[in-house]
Amino acid sequence: MRFLRALAIIPLLCLAALAQDGHQQYADLGTCKLESGKVILDCRIGYRVFGHPAPDGSNVVLVPTWFTGTTEGLARWTIGPSRTFDPSQWAVIAVDALGNGVSSSPSNSPRQPRMQFPQFTMRDLVETQYRLLTETLHFRHIHAVSAVSMGGMQTFQWAFSHPEFIDTAVPIVGTPRPTAFDLLLCRAEMNGIMQDRQWNEGNYEGHPNFRTATDIHTLLLTTPINLIKNTSSASALDVIQKAEADDTFDGNDRIRQLQAMMGQDVAQGKTLAEAAKSLKVRMAVIVSQQDHMVNPTSGIEFAKAAGAPLLVLTGDCGHLATGCEGDTLKSFVESALKGDQK
Repeated sequence: MRFLRALAIIPLLCLAALAQDGHQQYADLGTCKLESGKVILDCRIGYRVFGHPAPDGSNVVLVPTWFTGTTEGLARWTIGPSRTFDPSQWAVIAVDALGNGVSSSPSNSPRQPRMQFPQFTMRDLVETQYRLLTETLHFRHIHAVSAVSMGGMQTFQWAFSHPEFIDTAVPIVGTPRPTAFDLLLCRAEMNGIMQDRQWNEGNYEGHPNFRTATDIHTLLLTTPINLIKNTSSASALDVIQKAEADDTFDGNDRIRQLQAMMGQDVAQGKTLAEAAKSLKVRMAVIVSQQDHMVNPTSGIEFAKAAGAPLLVLTGDCGHLATGCEGDTLKSFVESALKGDQK
């Protein structure tokens, strides 16, 4: 009996240890089997914990990273007092997506380096996060998943991969299925890397900056009117040169994450409306009307078919609307997480 009581206490001790200030941690998952049947060897997932998770997970919000993002970036921009996810209101677990250079990636895998690292899907990202939460952190259920951009895509997928594990999903400027525009953008960024003279089939030397991919990405992050309004013609080249200098994300990592986004489809052969009507979790959807990075069409269609609360950010910032209209976003997310949105 004492042994059984000790076993019962272990998860509670693990949860008590989770009350953290957001420092980088890692979970070693061993082998991660992918949807394709291939495997990631020595599979490792990075994460950070903010606040005090309840033992039953009832106050936990999982926040996956955006495209090329890390949990360090989430800690800097979206998690904290007065930000979208406030650890005084919720216990926030930020998780590094596969291929971001922190979790297992082409750039850091000793046994599957560079393009030997297998291609993964959005469902694979969710499965590694589910294993982190259940095997390492010992949760049986959490309250919600919510995140921005590619994090929003993972949020949509969570609602279909493990609806029994969450109560609420709040995707922010993500998509349940990329539009034709989204696919062309991803392909353009991939070509910007793979057709670069430094590419060498992924066996490049050092850490080259694939400038064409960076230029395409920077151009479409916001809208023409916002760029013109806030950037003089004389300083336009300075803006792009700074973006190129700051973009140190590994090219192979970028390709694998782009492929995952291109394959995103929560409907899997159904229409979005059919998938939306089978939704089993509470959901609220946020899109940006002028988003040139993740087109809002699919998100709007899904929300309307599901009868889910929908916030359409209407300013000129495009994909960056989450920052430009931060107060509106924060208020909507808070209500959605509390279940107050109708």
